[in-house]
Amino acid sequence: MKLDFSTQRAVPMGEARCIGWHESTKTLIVTDEFGKLHTFLYENGVLSDIIFTEEGPGSPILCLTVAQEEGFVFVGDMKGDITVFSINSEHGLDLEYQLHGHSDCVSSLYFKEGMLLSGGWDKELRYFNLSDLDEDSHLVVDAHEGNVYDFAVSDEGMLCSAGGKQLIIWADKGIPLNEYEFETLIRHVCVIGNDVYCYGNGGVLFKFGVGSHHIAQLNVSTGMGLSMAHMKSEGIPTVAVGVEDGLVAVINGSGSMELSEKLFVPGTPWDLKFIDGSLFVTVSDGRIVCFSREPVATVEERTEYHAEYGAYLKSRMERLANSTGGVIDGVSYDFVFDIDLENGSILKLGYNRGDNLWKVAWDFIAKNKLDSGFDQQIVSFLQRATQTGYNVEQR
Repeated sequence: MKLDFSTQRAVPMGEARCIGWHESTKTLIVTDEFGKLHTFLYENGVLSDIIFTEEGPGSPILCLTVAQEEGFVFVGDMKGDITVFSINSEHGLDLEYQLHGHSDCVSSLYFKEGMLLSGGWDKELRYFNLSDLDEDSHLVVDAHEGNVYDFAVSDEGMLCSAGGKQLIIWADKGIPLNEYEFETLIRHVCVIGNDVYCYGNGGVLFKFGVGSHHIAQLNVSTGMGLSMAHMKSEGIPTVAVGVEDGLVAVINGSGSMELSEKLFVPGTPWDLKFIDGSLFVTVSDGRIVCFSREPVATVEERTEYHAEYGAYLKSRMERLANSTGGVIDGVSYDFVFDIDLENGSILKLGYNRGDNLWKVAWDFIAKNKLDSGFDQQIVSFLQRATQTGYNVEQR
């Protein structure tokens, strides 16, 4: 039996973003686009309503990891800070402290045995020894020529990092073992056993053996990869990739790899997490969607869910096909938006299909002499207004 829609919940406002899981307390942690954290109880296939909401660091959160034994939740934000919470007995979150050091967004986190590893858009990997919080004691590795988008650590402690168009497998802290170059940005990486899987903007899933050259590749989609999750069940490695247009591709990672099934969500799949064989997806419309092999949802509820995705896809395609653009300063655009400022003035923002959303935001900010901190808001607005996934060629 394949995965099918099982249950769903939603955050109160905005998009659902990062997702984490604490096994012993059965606590699911989900962030929203405003940097708030929400907790749910997930047990015996049943997902509760929101139990607790924490205001968070006050900046959009890009990554989240959970220390299972210690009960800590680490979140990295767009300001470059890492905020640490502890999970209490009521499935709530208590603020502990913050870690500083990155000069740009924190994009990936991993914790094991008192050591926290972080990667950021400042091209660095940082090792934080939580028994010594003196910032001068942190080990800093200048990892990539481009932004560090993601990294993964194997059960044996082997580190792989994705930065720019490059994947590095590290022999030790700061010492590369293997380096691989790609034609497009690599945004996500995971390790299962001795195999490394990575996915980026080109729609191709690559597989490497540790210490060896390229093993296999699989064309998954023409869209950009936005999220990745993995698990190993009954000896079979499984990789899930969230792609633009609401596609979540589930891949059998054995041998030359094969696409085993396609799942769909009514929005952008921002993050994925396998929990007890079920797959959780956070979606840009605010939902947390669970797919499982033994769905809790009735046949009618599953039928209704699939109809909602069909309506979303139809609406998206019609909106793109029928959009009316305009001209700004002699340049034609597929979309033209009025941006209202607090002082009452209105600015024109133009966007063409396929444009780099970050570049559009930065050019708009520079042209109109706005605060650079507005870039994330502009990108989020364009993503929602045009009903497309983030088309980020480079940050």
